[in-house]
Amino acid sequence: MSINGKLLERGNRLKAERKRLKLTQPAMGELLGVAVGSIVRYEKQGDPLNQNQLEALHASGFDTFYITFGQRLANLTEDEYQVLEAFRSTKEEAKLGFIGMAKAYAQTNAAS
Repeated sequence: MSINGKLLERGNRLKAERKRLKLTQPAMGELLGVAVGSIVRYEKQGDPLNQNQLEALHASGFDTFYITFGQRLANLTEDEYQVLEAFRSTKEEAKLGFIGMAKAYAQTNAAS
């Protein structure tokens, strides 16, 4: 694959992560301290992100390993990733209930 193709793939992965996290381009621009035009370039042309930007994205829930290398750091399916994201977005006081619900559902489903 050409270098241009690789850059475009990186931009597509960045866009996919932004959409997964339900962020708009302006919101991502605020997060990174850049104009919306920069976000458009990152997504459409695969312009590189600097270390500070990658760290800010990571702290906000972006899978920066996936953006950079095209592989999820943890080999999760998309469904597993969605369950993990739902758990992570749950308030701390509700996480035990979330775990209990998931276990009860799994036990009921396994018995069927």
